[in-house]
Amino acid sequence: MPMLGAIAAIGILGGSLILTPVSGVSAINWSHVVSTLGIGGTVALLLAFMFGPYTKSAQVPFNDWLLTAMTGPTSVSALLHSATMVAAGVYIFMRLTESLYAAGVITYPGVEIMYLVTVYVGLLTALLGALFAMMIDERKVILAGSTMSSLGFMMGVTALTPFIPQSPFATINIGQYVVPLAVLVAFSYLIVHALSKATLFLVSGHLIHVTHTRFNMGNLELGKKMKLAFYATLAAAISLGGVPPLAGYWIHAAMDEVTTETISVVGYGAYILMLLASLAYVAFLARFASLNFIKGEAPHVHEEHGKYPLMVAAYVITGTAALAALAIPFVLKPQIFIEAGIDPVVIAIGIVLWVIFVVALIRPRVGNLGLITKIFERRYYIQAFMDVVLAGFGSILTLAAFYIYRGIDIFFNFIIPDATTALSRYIRTIQRGYLRTYLEMILVTLAVAILIILLIIIALL
Repeated sequence: MPMLGAIAAIGILGGSLILTPVSGVSAINWSHVVSTLGIGGTVALLLAFMFGPYTKSAQVPFNDWLLTAMTGPTSVSALLHSATMVAAGVYIFMRLTESLYAAGVITYPGVEIMYLVTVYVGLLTALLGALFAMMIDERKVILAGSTMSSLGFMMGVTALTPFIPQSPFATINIGQYVVPLAVLVAFSYLIVHALSKATLFLVSGHLIHVTHTRFNMGNLELGKKMKLAFYATLAAAISLGGVPPLAGYWIHAAMDEVTTETISVVGYGAYILMLLASLAYVAFLARFASLNFIKGEAPHVHEEHGKYPLMVAAYVITGTAALAALAIPFVLKPQIFIEAGIDPVVIAIGIVLWVIFVVALIRPRVGNLGLITKIFERRYYIQAFMDVVLAGFGSILTLAAFYIYRGIDIFFNFIIPDATTALSRYIRTIQRGYLRTYLEMILVTLAVAILIILLIIIALL
């Protein structure tokens, strides 16, 4: 609803609802919008618009629905969680960013405030989603946490657009499109994520079908029997995890470069959040692979792997495509991704990611961390907050509304009619036809009127 209201305001003030720039010029008159609304109004308008993308792409604190949206068929989950439904929020934010950039208002103070909020919302989402995925044992819920984390990366990196210093590489020309650097990097990540996450969901569905459980379960013997599933899982994990030299590494390197360039404006917090999220992300990917194919419990039930060739073919194709996505950074703008990837600091981070990946494969479980584990398992108590605090507040409002309604109902349907009836009966007792009674009532009324007048005069004096 806030997004619909914002769209209406943009249409009225901006004269158009077409986000796609035409010949590099925005169809929406954003200059008129921001000048009319001022800084505060612009922030309110854009944040109202972003309530749609925040919720659709499961950004904190609107993320809890995604972590429970696991009841669909595996093929549907693979599609919705990798490339379509949940990515719609990030996609519309990228389109909005292009439109604001083309209109030349991306650095307007009101716009920058909304983007700064989105930077930290996105990167905090990335970290919390990855940490959540590290603590959960249900296969598809783990992947839902990883989706939440990936969407946070995309949202946070895209939101860095206004803060990148102007340089020859700040804007990229791709065909007829003019794309801001941060949007290009985030969209590249979206492509790799789509291929890798679809693979992991399809493998997860096959594992659930074979082992008859939705929880992590599978040892090295199962991995030997399900070689293609094991291969597809590792292919997706190393492609998405940011380890060199796969596609995720070069894209993460570009994300690192973009974040580093904006430190002077957004602070070190964004870089720290991104680094911590990357470390946690690669850890839970390795943990997922290990607990299902290497170090997990032996499955109680196991069906023949080769009975479902179509199921196997699907994730082998997407897993191989995830490996082949290595070509994406080199095809789009090699000078951006390669220069970022050969930075010594980025190479060192890539090596650390490999170490974490291998360690997590060898030792996927860290044991119970007490309160920390409970916080992650309870999904940061966001659901509890909604169920207890928000729902309780709603119940109080409902109860208050009920009693207000009952009060109004009693006042108009009982008190007023009864009072009118009583007054009517009293008046009838006066009208007896005796002159003496009427004179007495007149004298009493005059006495009361004189007393009131005297009190008013005394008060005025």
